[in-house]
Amino acid sequence: MPIFFLNQRLGSEFIPDEEGADFGSLEDARIEAIAAARESMARMVLTGRLDLSAAFEIMGPEGLPSLVVRFSDALVIVGR
Repeated sequence: MPIFFLNQRLGSEFIPDEEGADFGSLEDARIEAIAAARESMARMVLTGRLDLSAAFEIMGPEGLPSLVVRFSDALVIVGR
């Protein structure tokens, strides 16, 4: 299985995924990034501050950026 890295960007802070994880495809890595974004947002909400500009930058096994999953794309806001 290919290894993908889910690097996180929070404002100007870049948090690299040092280990990566085996995923069957880029789509599987995207699904994991969405789940991780939702978990991160849940923790943010508990502090009273939600940063929707944060993102996971998925890097593929060849070491090149493959996809960006923005936190704002990982949820639907209703009742605004």
